[in-house]
Amino acid sequence: MRLQAIHILGDLGSLAALPGLEKLLDTETKDIYALREALEALSKIQGTRSREILQKATQHPFPIIRQLAERLLENRPIDSYD
Repeated sequence: MRLQAIHILGDLGSLAALPGLEKLLDTETKDIYALREALEALSKIQGTRSREILQKATQHPFPIIRQLAERLLENRPIDSYD
């Protein structure tokens, strides 16, 4: 259920979800699937703040999260809100 909720927030492009997604990336220590889903959701949310959070995730302790964040940033389209 948690993964589905994160996925939906990304699909909606919910700016209101950004603080929660950032907190999840900062505090989650066990659920790699939730971390990955949070990054995927962030990649779907336009704006400078979501890009900043993705950039921050390139320094995450888990290598797989760092790599995914880097890949998502590379493939991210230019935001229309920037």
